[in-house]
Amino acid sequence: VDGGREYAERFVPALSQMLLDLFAMPKPVVAAVNGHAIAGGCIFTLCGDYRLMAAGNARIGIPEMLVGVPFPAAVLEVIRFAVPPQHLQMLMYTGRTVTPDEALRLGLIDEVTDTLEARAEEMARHFASLPAEAFRLAKQQLRDKAITHAKHYAHESDDNVLDAWSAPETHARVRDYLARTVRK
Repeated sequence: VDGGREYAERFVPALSQMLLDLFAMPKPVVAAVNGHAIAGGCIFTLCGDYRLMAAGNARIGIPEMLVGVPFPAAVLEVIRFAVPPQHLQMLMYTGRTVTPDEALRLGLIDEVTDTLEARAEEMARHFASLPAEAFRLAKQQLRDKAITHAKHYAHESDDNVLDAWSAPETHARVRDYLARTVRK
C-alpha cells in the first residue's frame, strides 16, 4: 500500500502473468494449503489442478471486494474457472472467508485431509503417473478459454484496476482490514 501507482503498475501485470503461468503450467499442480489462504493465497490455490486443505480452523477466501481492490482480468478468470458458478458471486461480493469443510462444500478445494503432506504427495504421484502429453493437452483444452479471456479483458479493464489499486482510500481500507483480521 505504500508504493502508490508506480508500484501497482509493476505489481498488477507481474501478478497477472505469474498467475496465468501457474494456471497454464503444462504439468500437474497440486496445491496443499496448511493454513490461511486469503486473497492471493486463495488465488494461488485456485490455480491448482488438485487442491487440498488441512483439516482445522484455517480460513480461505477472496476478500478483495471488502477493501475495494478489483480483480485483474487474469485473477478473475482463474476464479471464474475454479469456483462453481452457483457460489461465485456470493464469495466475490461478500468477501467471506470459510473453513476447510465449507471450502470443500463451496468448491474452493477438492479435499480436506488430516494428513496433508502425505495426501499431497499421493496425489502428486498419481498425476505423475499419467501420460504427460495427454495431461498437458487435457489441461490446455480445459483452461484455454479462461486464459484467452484473461488476456483479452486485461487490455480493457486493467487500467481501471490500477486506478483502484492506487487510490488512497483503497490503501486505507486495506490497512483497516489487515488491522482487524491479522490480530485474530
